[in-house]
Amino acid sequence: MSFQAIFQRGGHALSAVHHPRQSQCRKNMLAYSDFSYLEISLSLGFSSQSAFTSTFRRLTGMTPGKYREAFGNSTAEQI
Repeated sequence: MSFQAIFQRGGHALSAVHHPRQSQCRKNMLAYSDFSYLEISLSLGFSSQSAFTSTFRRLTGMTPGKYREAFGNSTAEQI
């Protein structure tokens, strides 16, 4: 079994975690869109909202919700 297959079994898409542009895209989608956390998660290749939240917290030190509260526009959907 490949490393990527093992990694994906944990609910993570390898390409969605390590690419610097993906990191900025995650932040922009949270701050400047009204997409739900699930919609953002799936559009970035995560298998679930939980997998996205865990990865985002590990990489930024805050949850997607806290990031959106701190940096988001006032029309962003708060879940």
